[in-house]
Amino acid sequence: LRFPFMLRPLCVLPILMALVCGTIMFHMFQQMFPDNVSAMKRPMVSETATLSRTLVGRMGNQLFQMASLIGIAESNGVIPCVTNKQFLLNTTFEGPFPKTCPRSGNVSVGEVGVQQNRFAAYNLSIPKTDARLPGYQQSWKFFSTRKVEDTLRKMFTFRTEIQNISASVLAPFADSIKVGVHLHRGDHLELGYLRFPKGAYFKKAMNYFRNKYGQRVRFLVASDDNAWISGQAIFQAKDVHTVPAGNGAGVDLAILAGCNHMIVSLGTFGWWAAWLGAHTTGGEVVYYGDEFDTNHLIASGAVEKADYFPPEWIPMWDTPIPRQSNGPGSIARSTSNSPPNFDAFPCSASNGWWHAIILWAHGLPHYESIIEEIHSITNLWVGYQRIKTVQALEPLINKVYEDDVKRVGGTHIAAKTAYLKNLSNSNTIGILALFDPTPKSKEYGEGKWKITANQRMVDLKWAIRRRFNPRLSPNGVRDGYGVYSHHHVIHITDTGEDADGILQFLRVPDTSALMRTHSVFFTPWHIPAPSMYSVQEVDLSDVHIVCAASVGNFTAGKQVAITNSPHYAFATGNVSVYAAYYEAGRLAGALTDDHTVGAFHRLRKVFRPSEYPSCVCGFDGLQRLSMILINAKKRIVDGAHRAALLVAANITKVPVIQIGEPGGTPISCNARPDQTTTLDFFVQNATRRMVPALSKLQNTLVLWLQHIQEHTDMVLFKVDYPQRFPLDVKYGQDVDVLVRSLDIALAAVAEIGSPVVHRLSPHQAHVDHYDNHGIAVRIDLYEQFFFPNVAWEAPSKNAVFQSAITVTSPAGLTWLRPTILHECRLRWLEYHQYKGTRPSKKRHLEWNRQHGCPQFYSSK
Repeated sequence: LRFPFMLRPLCVLPILMALVCGTIMFHMFQQMFPDNVSAMKRPMVSETATLSRTLVGRMGNQLFQMASLIGIAESNGVIPCVTNKQFLLNTTFEGPFPKTCPRSGNVSVGEVGVQQNRFAAYNLSIPKTDARLPGYQQSWKFFSTRKVEDTLRKMFTFRTEIQNISASVLAPFADSIKVGVHLHRGDHLELGYLRFPKGAYFKKAMNYFRNKYGQRVRFLVASDDNAWISGQAIFQAKDVHTVPAGNGAGVDLAILAGCNHMIVSLGTFGWWAAWLGAHTTGGEVVYYGDEFDTNHLIASGAVEKADYFPPEWIPMWDTPIPRQSNGPGSIARSTSNSPPNFDAFPCSASNGWWHAIILWAHGLPHYESIIEEIHSITNLWVGYQRIKTVQALEPLINKVYEDDVKRVGGTHIAAKTAYLKNLSNSNTIGILALFDPTPKSKEYGEGKWKITANQRMVDLKWAIRRRFNPRLSPNGVRDGYGVYSHHHVIHITDTGEDADGILQFLRVPDTSALMRTHSVFFTPWHIPAPSMYSVQEVDLSDVHIVCAASVGNFTAGKQVAITNSPHYAFATGNVSVYAAYYEAGRLAGALTDDHTVGAFHRLRKVFRPSEYPSCVCGFDGLQRLSMILINAKKRIVDGAHRAALLVAANITKVPVIQIGEPGGTPISCNARPDQTTTLDFFVQNATRRMVPALSKLQNTLVLWLQHIQEHTDMVLFKVDYPQRFPLDVKYGQDVDVLVRSLDIALAAVAEIGSPVVHRLSPHQAHVDHYDNHGIAVRIDLYEQFFFPNVAWEAPSKNAVFQSAITVTSPAGLTWLRPTILHECRLRWLEYHQYKGTRPSKKRHLEWNRQHGCPQFYSSK
């Protein structure tokens, strides 16, 4: 039909009005539900799509290519396939391998997020349709889930003929502790983007295992250049054996993978020898910490070390950590002696982040599975877990999202959490405290949505949501985030800054409590570190376990012999008995440590009864004994799982710690044999640098500040009485320090002792020094100032350093402080940042008044 010309505008007008209204409604919806709008814009993932790749290069490269193909395909629900009909891996391993592709992807995954030019980094995106995978993807994170790892270990089983040859080479060392050493020289030396380590690295790594295992250790060296090895004195020792040449790469790989531990030089072949062997069997892997030359054209921007090296592997160097030149007025005595260097011992403090996890009511049926999903991320520690019923859900929601409300307003958060109030048993939640020793900082969002978060936690959060968020209708499909709905089963404080607030709100142990332990041996958070203890050898048949839950034949509060315990049932193969016991204890709130069935499996994998008691590196960088603790009635207060494993291995007479027994026996770990308590260690090993006028606590603080200053410039601020510092520092106090480089400062404190480090953000960290009563002193390190709730701009780091003033204290120490104007502004900013939550900050206003500071105005 055709309308007369004059009537056409009247017909178009309703259409225009509809378009305008639709646009307005869409933008309103976008403000209320931005996640859903983003999902509408993103394509659905086809569950029948294929992910193809062509395997290229030699053994190590092809192993990474195959593993990343399997991992990325599994993560995104697509089918992996290869374009090669024949490749190096299927002549070395049993398989089965992915089938030959029926069709090749017409889109490169590199175009949608897996960046092929970053060969040693993790960057995962969801393919849109049939896609091909380019590049190398040399990161363990692509295949870090338990399901994928199990698939790969089955696939990468050596062929029988290769196993037979490698077994004949390893047979003479059956009773030895075998340490594989791989030295790859060849083409890497020509290309130049990898550094071959100096002899000092190999000497340090080999001596580490010699010191640990003594005469039992044997080193098996495999290389593509045996002629070079024969000319190196370090490899001519009696405990070193060179793997004969000529057997082929597959046999060399199998020999190295058959060793208990591994030393890697450079290249992917040695990496996979470690992953297939020591990494899988619970051994230790040492790698060269300076392998990549990131200034080289090939490696520049292409390498993320945390993505390439698994976090439990141990870095060692052939040179000390980098040092910055001292600035004026460094805090030091007139005579300076270098502190002891513990480079030979790889235990170092972790710059980790704490995270709190809330598992909402509809996620509780999946509790155990979610715990296992958490453990699929390498090296995470669940410090606390509990099912808890809160009196009211609304205050908890407000607490969990209070920072989001400040940033983006309450409307979005109200819409985002509305579904929680309609859940059955909505007041019952799961709460977990999680420590990540190797966080990966990344910025997300833009404008008011912009945050800096731990990418590992963000990825974990969405992995759990993809797996467990409810499907709201039978025909529901996954959106662009890979979830069936945004009725999230889990919330994680992925910024690393909000964990304590939520834990304290729920009245459960906060992060300081969870990190508390004895300075010589490990004690769990719920047992006060004993001041009186002794080491006793006991017969475990005389020791009892007190049941934490009632189920089957077990009654809460009743003691049983170890052989009659659910722990022993697990250790001897009856897993279901322990699983029922744990479930009852968890539901009763009696078991708050990570005692899941999966956790017991992991313990059994790494625990070696013949090597009990062993030294274990804590996240605070301190080696401690891992021992069973008993009380005077011979009841186990910590270590029931290890006791059950010992008895199952027919080892019954063992040393234990008996707490409450006066006259503690001096015991220590080999790494630092003169260690007693944390504070004693700092002072005993640097007595010539002590200031007689200071207390032991004050000397401890000075020693740490001296060592930081030796590595990077620093300015002390918010010191109330500069002329009296550090004479007025008291127990439990904190000291605020601005540093040029936070990373170098943290490396410096790890070099001298054993701090407990809380990395709050990329630019701030707490360095805590504990004794058996709590935090003795805290250094609050800043690389820049950040006061998001205050309108006034904070002074820049460079401005503070350029104008800093030298102070000399009566104790003979010199150090830098800010100008009075910078000091006034920092105190004013801190007061306004925290005035609503921390009344003690009002003291900064009083200090400003006393010192005639100018008035500042306005806050956000």
